[in-house]
Amino acid sequence: MFKTQQNIQAHIPELETLFQKYDLSVEPLIQLKSNVENFKVRVPLIGAFSAGKSSLINALIQKKLLCVEIDPASNLATEISFSEDEVIKGFKANNFVKNLTAQELKDQEFLDLMPDGHIEVQLNQAFLQSLPHLCLADLPGLDSKSDAHMQAIHHYLGRSLAYVITVSSEEGTLKDSIKKFLKELALHKAPVVVIITKNDKKTPEEIVAIKLQITEQVRSLLPEGNYLDVVSVSSKKKDITEAVEAFQKLENLSETRFNETVVPQFNRIIDDIASHLTI
Repeated sequence: MFKTQQNIQAHIPELETLFQKYDLSVEPLIQLKSNVENFKVRVPLIGAFSAGKSSLINALIQKKLLCVEIDPASNLATEISFSEDEVIKGFKANNFVKNLTAQELKDQEFLDLMPDGHIEVQLNQAFLQSLPHLCLADLPGLDSKSDAHMQAIHHYLGRSLAYVITVSSEEGTLKDSIKKFLKELALHKAPVVVIITKNDKKTPEEIVAIKLQITEQVRSLLPEGNYLDVVSVSSKKKDITEAVEAFQKLENLSETRFNETVVPQFNRIIDDIASHLTI
């Protein structure tokens, strides 16, 4: 936990005592307690189909969790985060429907959750444990023809810490669908990391050239300060060091989001109690 997060959590019992003593509505306090204990921010992974998103996530968590030969028609947003207790849950219209096995997730056996469902995966895994405040969201391909898929992608706008854009080295440049989405992210002032996948398909010199070209493209589309980094990986060769470092930088940014969202909520509760006692 962040130091501020720990301090707020330590004061919650005192607040509970005051709420009980003066018969105040405990709903704001319950919400605060949940937000403090379970604070996580989403980091969506966006890319065209076959850009290597799922392979990258599998390599990062060292587990063949996600199907890499995805049927575009049956793909759902999958949120992955750390927990000591492992569980996979399926939701439809944000309502819990059922628990899934790892094999059912890999085989995409969740037609009953279509088209507006999503999957939440909690794993006890070292990489995720190093990102305690992040929730990685593997989203459907950006060039999907499905309205439900595009709604799922846009559902995360304004609700995310940053976006990770995956681009295959075989493409070597940003597709039009990615450029269009980056322009939309620019309006929301969302930070962006670009991960070039499949770098084993190119020579080191070609990867350097691709990085430079994509960096120029991203800088031309995003406001200053919204571009974070362009890195490259090879999931096949398990060369993911640059990606791990990029995600760690995002974890470091999550404290700022906590201070922007949860701390004001705590302050409002303090102010409300003070006003009540003054009256």
